[in-house]
Amino acid sequence: MKRKEEEVKKTQRKMGQTREELLSERSRLKEEKLKAFATPLGVSLSQINNLRRYYERLTEARKNYNQANIETHEDNIARIEEELSQNKVNIDNIQKVCRQCEKLAKMRVELNEIRQQQFQAQQEVPTNNF
Repeated sequence: MKRKEEEVKKTQRKMGQTREELLSERSRLKEEKLKAFATPLGVSLSQINNLRRYYERLTEARKNYNQANIETHEDNIARIEEELSQNKVNIDNIQKVCRQCEKLAKMRVELNEIRQQQFQAQQEVPTNNF
């Protein structure tokens, strides 16, 4: 019985790893696509990274119902949108960049959750030292 439970946990970790690998690859491709789209528009790599990071933090704040952090990260995103607008980036393109950053951020948050679950599962696996 105990052996069967260990096999089930091993299979679950393997499935999680496969899901992690797929999500990681999708995330990498989406980020490349985002940079290829945004850079010619005049959006700097640091602005892209900051937007993605703020969207990640916003996603986490929403999950935790942390209104102060939600407002902070929404303000940070609005500040970068204003910078882009002042740099003559078209509003439609700003919205597209933000949507792509938000999608990427959600993927990365999910990826971090998977990795955290895998880490916790590894901590729970008993070692058989005979």
